[in-house]
Amino acid sequence: MAAGPFLAGWLVSTFSAPTAILADSASFLLAAALLSLVPSARLPAQRPGRPSYSAKWPKG
Repeated sequence: MAAGPFLAGWLVSTFSAPTAILADSASFLLAAALLSLVPSARLPAQRPGRPSYSAKWPKG
């Protein structure tokens, strides 16, 4: 559901364009703050005894 254009139009008509831009900026800051709360996936550990792919590259 795309409520963004409706909300933007409502903000601009009710308040003013600078207020709408300020609200948009605040929503991006809130999203960035909440994104830090999302747990990250852990990479699986390499199997012991098996070299990594980059270890096979020639050193030069």
